[in-house]
Amino acid sequence: MSTNRFGALDLLLVLVIASWGTNLSVIKVALREFPVHAFNALRMVVAAAAFGWVLWRMPATARRVEPSDWGRVVFLGLIGGAIYQLIFVSGVPRTSVANAGLIFGLTPIVISIFSSVVGHEQLPWTRWAGGAVSVVGLYFVVGTGATVSAATLAGDALVFAAMICWALYSVASRPLLRRYSPTMLTAWAAIVAAPPYVLAAVPSLAGTDWSRVTPLGWGLMLWSSIFCLVLAYVIWYTGVQRLGATRTSAYSNLTPLAAMAVAWIWLGETVTLPQMLGAAGIFAGVFLTRLSPVVLTR
Repeated sequence: MSTNRFGALDLLLVLVIASWGTNLSVIKVALREFPVHAFNALRMVVAAAAFGWVLWRMPATARRVEPSDWGRVVFLGLIGGAIYQLIFVSGVPRTSVANAGLIFGLTPIVISIFSSVVGHEQLPWTRWAGGAVSVVGLYFVVGTGATVSAATLAGDALVFAAMICWALYSVASRPLLRRYSPTMLTAWAAIVAAPPYVLAAVPSLAGTDWSRVTPLGWGLMLWSSIFCLVLAYVIWYTGVQRLGATRTSAYSNLTPLAAMAVAWIWLGETVTLPQMLGAAGIFAGVFLTRLSPVVLTR
């Protein structure tokens, strides 16, 4: 099964990437009022509550998970929710933005490797070429300041582990998406993810000075949760289901471009000529990847 036509789902995936790119600036502003783990725990609780309401509104048969699949659903919730979020937000402050951006720029390639190894997709050479072009473009956007040093090694390792978690989350979901809807699967994974993360964030929650949190801070937290954890995750799973993990993940390299544009407009950060050239390279790589005739196995 293969499809090369661009459609509404591609547009929705671009909007997902725009929301994730915007979220970097949202978090940067919100963390002036919240500790990082308290902020993230609240986001995950709101997302779990929203998904709980969605499941409650579904017919009983539409929200039921077969007993034999619960282990896989729990794995998705832990690896793509609790563990991913915990190590990602712990790693980013310990390394540079450039290093983190480059490491996550490898995500589509890692997902392609995983998908090919487990037999989910058959990938042509144009897919690998598109990935390589995107990584080169990504280097010019965020990687010109990347360095390898003892000071950033721990953070780099945590961000790399988070990237592997996201790749596993994207690839491991596809067998379940043959039997369950993206909304239902994402909902149960989010509900599984929230309790262990909140448990890990108890010290941060207890130490938060809630009187410092303004209505703007609460609003940013709610926006980040609903758009970036609820709607975005459902659309992402829909992309994995219909386009495959490889094509869907190619869009993730657009995240630094969205982040760069929002930071330029909102926070006044500068955009350089090499970054604009890198952006062109990323668009070319994503376009080449999306048009590659990837075959999804049944």
